[in-house]
Amino acid sequence: MHASEFEALVHKHKTAGCLPDANLLLVYVTGLCNPEVNRFKRTKAFSKKDFALIASLLQFFDRRVTTPNIVTEVSNLLGHVSAHHQETAATALGQFVVGADEIYIPSRKATDDQAHARLGVSDVATIASAHQAPQPLVLTDDLDLYLELSRRGRACINYNHVRSYEFLSGIEPS
Repeated sequence: MHASEFEALVHKHKTAGCLPDANLLLVYVTGLCNPEVNRFKRTKAFSKKDFALIASLLQFFDRRVTTPNIVTEVSNLLGHVSAHHQETAATALGQFVVGADEIYIPSRKATDDQAHARLGVSDVATIASAHQAPQPLVLTDDLDLYLELSRRGRACINYNHVRSYEFLSGIEPS
């Protein structure tokens, strides 16, 4: 994906919103505690620059979207954050949830999906949520989730495709 394609996709979904996967929401929440996200066990693969880009992207959208599955995953992973940061991180997650539209997909529906065995309940619930009007843009670093969303014609961005962009001129927080 070229920077221009990325920017066009983001602008197209500005009002529909952005649905970050659990990994990227975890980077965002831990980054609010300490922008040096690579200091935490579960976010070692990410940098301060990644946190800044993810935060900028989430702030750009008029609507932030999540699922109970994603919130639960992130909440559980915050248990691995140092005790010093746990309360701040839990508060940051709570603030994100309060400001987000939460789409509930019953587990029964998620497990009926053929992709469930390969992707898991949370990712299948994310796919189903991407079908809900007004169809948010899914932001993920999970290649399998990205490929399945793409195969189903859902708007998605593989964060690994854009993390090297130095400057995204048209992406300013609203």
